[in-house]
Amino acid sequence: MLKELVLFKYVYEGDNFRDVASKANTSISSLSRAITNLEQDCGKKLFIKDGITLIPTSEGKYLYSKITASLDSVTYEYDMFRTSTPQITLLKPIQVNSTFFIQLLHDEALKSEQLSFKELNNYPTREKAYSDLLIGEIDLFIDKKPITDRRYQCHKIQSDELVFLCSKQFHENIIESEPKNLIKLKWLDDYSDKFTSNADTNEYLIDSLISFYDIIENSKYTGIVSEQTAKTLDHDVYSFSEVIGKMELYLIVANRNIVNKPLLKDIIKKIQESKLILR
Repeated sequence: MLKELVLFKYVYEGDNFRDVASKANTSISSLSRAITNLEQDCGKKLFIKDGITLIPTSEGKYLYSKITASLDSVTYEYDMFRTSTPQITLLKPIQVNSTFFIQLLHDEALKSEQLSFKELNNYPTREKAYSDLLIGEIDLFIDKKPITDRRYQCHKIQSDELVFLCSKQFHENIIESEPKNLIKLKWLDDYSDKFTSNADTNEYLIDSLISFYDIIENSKYTGIVSEQTAKTLDHDVYSFSEVIGKMELYLIVANRNIVNKPLLKDIIKKIQESKLILR
């Protein structure tokens, strides 16, 4: 009945069907049918026809007084939605440097667009991330694993060489190939708790980048970081190993999001061209 109520409001506020139909962008027959359906549904006469003019009955006046504020509110909210600033939501690992988003806000090619960015670093599961991509709760997802599902686009955007990092205060310069005490940054399905130990391997997970480096500096725990990050750290405090492996990053987006937010095409291209840093 929402459509009929909207057309009823048009008719009530208009002079005749022809002018009202033009204003409502519909036909005279559709207007007439909407009013007839509404009168049949409520069992009340809403208008009396006087030539080409419709005069509202007392029931019509009462209905109008009850719905007009609500319909105006709906119209206002829709206009706000239609003209609202698009928000781009990104889910990414905490150790991925995101200064490229700041650069995007000042990008000459995007300056004409009113944008806002929201970053997420914590999410319950990878499956939840994929499902929220499909419904638009997330626009972009940077992950360590690729996906082959045809509902998504998956772009490899970065490959980083990894090293062991430790404190010189507690370790020799040469780091053993398999550290006994290992600390890792948490990501998605790793564990559900913020700080969880694995008694079998003596590994710890943490979801704070600051705490990650603080623990490494002040304990016997060894961390895993990118080689380029390790080279920028204080060499009087930290030492790092030879390359032990690689981490690849993938930019994932649902196809439907690109249709609903065409601007994503430009943003995806710029992220692909950006140099991300694993901290």
